[in-house]
Order: sequence, then C-alpha cells, then structure tokens
Amino acid sequence: MGFTMHVKYKFLLLCCLISFSFASYTEKDTLSLEMVQDRAVGTFLWSTWGDVLGREIEFTYVLDDMFKQYPHGITGIASLKNEWNFLPEKFGRNKEAPYTDDTRMAMLVGYGLTTKKVITIEDINIVLPKIVDLFIQDGNDNQYGWTAFFRAAGAACKAGVHRAALLERKEGFWNQQSIFPTAGGSGSVMRAYPCGIKFWCNPELACKYAVAQSRITHGAPMADAACAALAEGVSLLIQGYSVTDTTECMIEIAKNYDTSTAQKIVRAIKWAQEGKKLLPQKKISSHELITFLQDRKGNFRNHHNKVFGIHGDPKRSWDPDHQEFLGWAADDAIAAAVYCFSLFPNDPELCVLLGVHTVGDSDSIACMAGALVGAHNGVKHFSQSIHNELKQIEDYEKLKQLAQQLVQE
Repeated sequence: MGFTMHVKYKFLLLCCLISFSFASYTEKDTLSLEMVQDRAVGTFLWSTWGDVLGREIEFTYVLDDMFKQYPHGITGIASLKNEWNFLPEKFGRNKEAPYTDDTRMAMLVGYGLTTKKVITIEDINIVLPKIVDLFIQDGNDNQYGWTAFFRAAGAACKAGVHRAALLERKEGFWNQQSIFPTAGGSGSVMRAYPCGIKFWCNPELACKYAVAQSRITHGAPMADAACAALAEGVSLLIQGYSVTDTTECMIEIAKNYDTSTAQKIVRAIKWAQEGKKLLPQKKISSHELITFLQDRKGNFRNHHNKVFGIHGDPKRSWDPDHQEFLGWAADDAIAAAVYCFSLFPNDPELCVLLGVHTVGDSDSIACMAGALVGAHNGVKHFSQSIHNELKQIEDYEKLKQLAQQLVQE
C-alpha cells in the first residue's frame, strides 16, 4: 500500500479507536504476555479443531446428507469416523485426528514469520521467500506434508507453489501481483491468521503480510480482501477489542481491496443478527444446536439453509441465485466465518460447530471461524473436557509452541 492508503488506514483506525468501548480500551492497556499468548494459542487450537472436524464432511452439499452420515451430527472428535486404515500409521497408533492443508499451510506461514525476531515491511523479501521454501519442502513430503492425499490440498495452492519454485526471486517480486492474478479461491485465506498473531499489535503490518503471502498462490482482489480482513480481525481481537468494533474494521480494510467482499461481510453480520432472534436467549448446548439444524421445519434450519445457499433444494445447489456463503471463494469464506463468529462470539465450541455443519467448504469455514473466536476467547479458562478434546488434534503441542513463539518474538 502506498502513502495514500497508509494515511487512509491510519484515519480509519483512528475512527475505530474513537468508537471503541472504554472496557476494550482498558483491557488493551493492561494486556499481559500471558493473556496475549493464551489468545494466540486459542487462535491456533480452535482453528485447527474446526479444520479437523470439517475434514470428513467437506464436499457434502446437502445438510440432510450430512446427517444421514452422522445422525447425531459432529460434536467432537469422538463423532468422527476417521478410517485409520486409509490414513498414515501415526494417526491410528496415536489416535490423533488429522487436519487438512489449511492448518498445515498456516503453520508453515507461522514458521516463516519466525525467520526474524523483529519483522518490518522492509523484511518482506526475506520472509516471503522463506515461506515459499517451506511450502516447497513440506509439499515434497507426500506422507504428512500439505500435499498428502488426506489433506485435500487445493489446485490453486499446488499450482502457485509449483510456479513460485520456478521463478527468479527478484527484488520487490513479492510486492507485485500474484502469479495467478485471477485466483480467488479460499486457499490462501485459511493460512492468513498467523499474520494477525505475529503482528497482533500492528494490524496494518498484519494486513500487508497476509496479502503478500496470499499472492504466492492467489491474486484476485477478493483473496487480498479476505486475507487482510482475517489477519486484522485476529490482531484486534487479541488486543481485546469488541466484536462489533473488530468486524467494522474488517469491513473497512476489505473495502481497500474489494468492495464486494466488504459487502458480503456486512451481509453476514446482518444474517447473524437475524439468526440470534431464532435461537433461545439462554446458552444452548452443542447437542441443542444440532437439533435445531436437524429440524427441517424449524426457523433456524430454514435460516441456515438461506445463509449457506442451498435453500433446502439439492437440485438447485449450484444455482447462483441460491448461493450465499458456501466458502469455496475467498469472499464467501470470510463472510461465512464472520457469520459464525458473530452468531456465537463468546462460545468457541458452538461457533466452530456451526461452521462445520455447512454445505460447502466446511473445514475451511470452521477453520477461519475458529481463528476469530479463538483470538477473542483464548483457551485457558475452558473446562478440562475441552482441553482433553483439543489435545486429540494432530500436532497439538507444536501448534501451542508456534503460537507462543510468534507473540514472544
């Protein structure tokens, strides 16, 4: 971004700060390293939990088909079928629940951001080639890397990394347009949240690095907008800003790259406001949420179908007039994540499970919703049963360590 956008961003941030509640401002001033680390760890763990749970039902396009396969829905890792005979040996031996390419590539972005203790925008030509190298090296691991068959890596990510490996890395290359300027899938968005963790106190820098890492594989404006919005959201939530103020800033930063993406986030928030009216005022359990989603005549189920585009009619599942936030495109994916987060901002379990039970890119929607709700809530104060659940995800300790390392540096 040039000088004009820099000034515009600073003005936007100033306007947002004026509107922030006194409680949020006070919390931001009194943040301890322990609180920041907890939110960083929460970002990684809740995101990965969503990725793990959504992995088995990605590509399910009708909600009733999902419930035929899982009559009681998916409420945790115990609900998954995890056919160990079709997975590498370590998963069955350790009973670890595998994640997809979403989490694997997010981890690689995170490791790339630990290249230097202090990173500025001038370091972009050091950090981005490092991330590319990590993508290439890990992609060569056909058993556990991000290209392994059970990770279900996207075509744009594969093609982008392959092309990046062949190109000469000239000075300033990573600030230019992507190798694939029309690629607007969600593949680069799910891996953007580590930028928000690394630059948790500098959302402007978080956005710049999120967009830069996206352009390795995806160059469409909607991908830029979605990555910037997710990174900024995570950054502000870790600082302790309110849900309303955070989502407003996500909308504004998205506008700088793609107005259509910003408009979809606005619609997602309105959908969430309508959805809240259809649920009990009291806290509901995960099983109650599943019951509402299974009730074909219920108001919330009908609302859910409208939000995620199928309208209950499988024959029209790919009709453009009957799609809203299926999650395959970057703009839909970030909007879907904001919808889930806005509906259950203080309940990571319900937020993620709502994202899982979507007809489309379920793992990615749940992954991004988990990043936002994890940055807002952290993980430390949750029950032991929740901690036991999260400990079952693949690379649990590595995820915790990486999150803590990113904010320590």
